[in-house]
Amino acid sequence: MRTDLDASAAAAGVPANAPEDAGAASAGGPSSCAVGFKGFGSKSAPVDVARLDAVVRGLRAREWQQPQERTERKGKDGAIGEARALLKQRGWNVVAEYRAFGEGGVITLTAFDDACMKESGPGATPVWTKRYVAAGVMSTGLAARFV
Repeated sequence: MRTDLDASAAAAGVPANAPEDAGAASAGGPSSCAVGFKGFGSKSAPVDVARLDAVVRGLRAREWQQPQERTERKGKDGAIGEARALLKQRGWNVVAEYRAFGEGGVITLTAFDDACMKESGPGATPVWTKRYVAAGVMSTGLAARFV
């Protein structure tokens, strides 16, 4: 799983995974159902929807299925502020997301093991989601989208 996420992101030119999100959640804990990737763009090397689409193409080349079209939300200025694609493969789901964030945007990939999620229940969210809710950066409603 980690290889699919990292390789697809790298091939799309997305910056390396943020160190705190590089590992899977601790084994045995309720967060161990998910594997995450988060690549932050910068002012000099931003990420955008085109890079998200390239990541999705990379995952599809690795036999991930995309059951529906990418969704997006535009800001008041008409620019895409958020885009999301869902992919599935062998009992896993991936949420691939772009957000206009800071000076360079962010692309987040979160892979969930369906069987583990069913067994662990709603407490099985990625570690970074819990960290963002605790810091007040993400609402609990938004975090619920990742479960």
